[in-house]
Amino acid sequence: MIINKAHDFGFVHIPKCAGSTIRQQLRDKDDAQGKFYHTMTIPELGKVNANHLPLAVLAAHFPQDFEALRAVTSYAIARAPMERFISSMAQYLRRDDQNPAEMSAAEIRKRTLAVIAELSASGAAPEMRHTIFLRQAGYVFLQGEKIIDHVYPMTRMEALFDRIETQHGFDLIRDTVWNPTVTYRFPLISRPLKSLKETAQKLLPVKTYASVRDLGFRLFTTRGVAALNDTLLNMSEVTAFVQDYYGEDKKLYQEALRATDPDKQDGRQEMPA
Repeated sequence: MIINKAHDFGFVHIPKCAGSTIRQQLRDKDDAQGKFYHTMTIPELGKVNANHLPLAVLAAHFPQDFEALRAVTSYAIARAPMERFISSMAQYLRRDDQNPAEMSAAEIRKRTLAVIAELSASGAAPEMRHTIFLRQAGYVFLQGEKIIDHVYPMTRMEALFDRIETQHGFDLIRDTVWNPTVTYRFPLISRPLKSLKETAQKLLPVKTYASVRDLGFRLFTTRGVAALNDTLLNMSEVTAFVQDYYGEDKKLYQEALRATDPDKQDGRQEMPA
């Protein structure tokens, strides 16, 4: 999350929705001085990823920060639910030191069905350890009220860059792949490359880091994980789960698309509601 009162700007990072593109570039502009850039322990919830606190958690445990967010013009990025679920599964599997590109379809299916069962059993409030699977709507709405002013679809990031630069005065790298899902061409070097990437991000200026990172992506990775995509897209259980569990997210994403449709704006950027 980013809040900058002087620039009338707020940004809520929905997990797996390209939010790192904005958050990493503006982290030194954050009034909270990186308060929400770390893992933290909340007594009632345990250890949580503070980069991705949904609004209900923010309001309940950090009311002053929640009110600061409400006081500025706020933004979020939304993503098509199926695409986001596949990306979330890729990260989930890698977190357990498994490479989805090397897993069999049967292994992917088994792990995915286990995740679906656990999320389905959790009802409306999944545990915070499942941050990457939390519903997008929980980062935009709170108890039926729309808190975040403007939601842009991940497919129209250029419009968001334009809005942030012209209205809020920030200079941004036009980068839509800050932290993409990739397959390493040489799996044995994936761990040292990740460590190198994390170190470079801490030490290098943002623009320099972005250039070095892009070179690394081109040399050592390919975009996406074909085996995971193919398996999940052909699982009827996944299709049914995404349609049901992320129904509100589908509406959110479709509304963001409509609000930023350039063919319906007569050459003007309509501001998403």
